[in-house]
Amino acid sequence: METAVTDEPMLEERAAPRRARPGRASAARRVAYGPTPGWLVLRSLAIAAVIAGLAGCGGDEPRHLTDADVAIPPGTATGTSFSGTYFADHVNLDGCHCRLGLCATFSVNTGTTTVTQNGGAVSIEPVNPPLLTGGIDPDGRFSAGASAYVDIGHDISLMEGTIHAQASLDAVLESTIVATVADVPYDCDLRMRLHASYTGP
Repeated sequence: METAVTDEPMLEERAAPRRARPGRASAARRVAYGPTPGWLVLRSLAIAAVIAGLAGCGGDEPRHLTDADVAIPPGTATGTSFSGTYFADHVNLDGCHCRLGLCATFSVNTGTTTVTQNGGAVSIEPVNPPLLTGGIDPDGRFSAGASAYVDIGHDISLMEGTIHAQASLDAVLESTIVATVADVPYDCDLRMRLHASYTGP
């Protein structure tokens, strides 16, 4: 289901996979979070989906992520041609399932993200942390994720998609968020789809 893009500040967080290697669960990181305007969907557009605007979501239920889902090995790409800055101008929240809290309290926003490629390794940095890390292959297919403990709770995000060098980025971002916002507990799985256009190195 398509969600209207808003200009409201969002709580951020972060992520989507290439197969995670067994036994390589990444250690969750702790980062500072806060309301941020212009948030992009690359980082856990989970909390990237703002806990503030009213925008219901439906569709098939997104995955319930664990730390093991975001332990992503490098891919087989070479060089740095996929690096650059991308602006997410189309972001849709099309899946949500909450064990606690309401899906109707989530909405999405647009913003800029930076992609850094170093051979088969790739990192995707939204306006605010956490940083998504993972792997990318020669055809531009990538998977990057993060598990982070933030001031309001725990966010696990996984982003998977395709980068067309110096052109565009298309991806699905799934996030599992366990947090408390304004004394209201949330335990939700979200899925966002986004298209971003290349804006420069």
